[in-house]
Formats: sequence, structure tokens, C-alpha cells
Amino acid sequence: MVLRRRGKSAEERCNRLSEEVNSMYEKEHEIIDLRSKNCELENEKVKVESELEILRKRFEKLDKRVSCLETGFK
Repeated sequence: MVLRRRGKSAEERCNRLSEEVNSMYEKEHEIIDLRSKNCELENEKVKVESELEILRKRFEKLDKRVSCLETGFK
């Protein structure tokens, strides 16, 4: 009888630990997925910032040209 209780207790503990390990693996995979997504987003951010800088420079050039044209018409 005592051995059955110990065996059942050990089995329950084993099941609980197994569930914890599975939960840890799931969390680890979730962390890996989030890191991957974060890396993708950081790369996209760099790309967009680069495109923004190009557009900003174009706007500055156009603004200067408009100012020159406006000055010439006065």
C-alpha cells in the first residue's frame, strides 16, 4: 500500500515535471519566433529609414528649386 502511494506520487511528480518541460520548450520556441520577427522588423525599419532619408533629400532639393523659381518671378 505504501509502495503504491509512493509510486503514484512519483508518477504524478513525473507527469508534472514533464508538463513543465513541455511548457518550457513551447516558451523557448515562442522566444525564438519573437526574436526572428524582431530581427525582420529591425531590418525593415532600417530599409524604411533609408528610403525616408532619400525622400527627405529629394524634398530639400525640390524646395530649393521652388525657392529659386519663386525668387526669379519676383
